[in-house]
Amino acid sequence: SYRCKTQSLTAVSSTEAEFLAVVSAAKHAKYIRSVLSDLGFPQNNPTLMHCDNQSAIKIINAQIPTERARHIDTQFFAIQDWKEAGQISMAHIPGIINPVDDLTKPLGWVLHSRHCRRLMGYYRA
Repeated sequence: SYRCKTQSLTAVSSTEAEFLAVVSAAKHAKYIRSVLSDLGFPQNNPTLMHCDNQSAIKIINAQIPTERARHIDTQFFAIQDWKEAGQISMAHIPGIINPVDDLTKPLGWVLHSRHCRRLMGYYRA
């Protein structure tokens, strides 16, 4: 998403926190898709959502909530409908190429400088 905000819910696991963050970003993506469509720029391809938590991606890709996800409120599973409708798609982004990790985790010098160069547009890989 384009902003940083404290989640209004308390997550009991990192998977749930990532899942809720992806749902929030997907809501914003759906809104932007709607605005673009109203302006005459319909989106024919799904909006690609990146997530670095493979468990959260598995929950989103599952057709029915799994036993491990039973505590997550059902309202958040609308993201599965959006995925099935072709409005969003999910992709894993490993930490080594995820520039957001530089803002959320202590990284070594090599990864930090790589992410900085990528964010400034100087790094190609």
